[in-house]
Amino acid sequence: TFDTFVIDAQRCIEKETIEKKTSPRIQDIYNKGLDENNIEKLKIFGFNVSERLIELPLWDDFAAQLKSPIADLKNCGSRYGGTITAAMFLKHFTDYKWVHLDIAGPAFTEKKDSYRGNGGTSVPTRLLFKYFTEMGIDK
Repeated sequence: TFDTFVIDAQRCIEKETIEKKTSPRIQDIYNKGLDENNIEKLKIFGFNVSERLIELPLWDDFAAQLKSPIADLKNCGSRYGGTITAAMFLKHFTDYKWVHLDIAGPAFTEKKDSYRGNGGTSVPTRLLFKYFTEMGIDK
């Protein structure tokens, strides 16, 4: 699953299920240049609608895992930091302010979990609706 929401020339939110080795209860968030005010609002809104976020780092040493002796870039790193190296792979192709929501973990449940039934959860629909509504974004 891949969706990109280009809010304006300054902000882009992208969600994707790229790495399944994540928590079923928490979305991972990666930030490339979006101001801390917007990141904090996403975290607060996520908490308020029960779609919590945890910000993971985009440190350069994770990018080193994507180096390849035969290609410009590998599409996966080692077995460590899989969600981070997946975001580092996406970061390589952007030259704008960008937030990546990795929703692989909470995208599906195997049993009823709070307000979510068994199966697809539609995460992060509630979070993005809250963010766009509160920020006055109607695109």
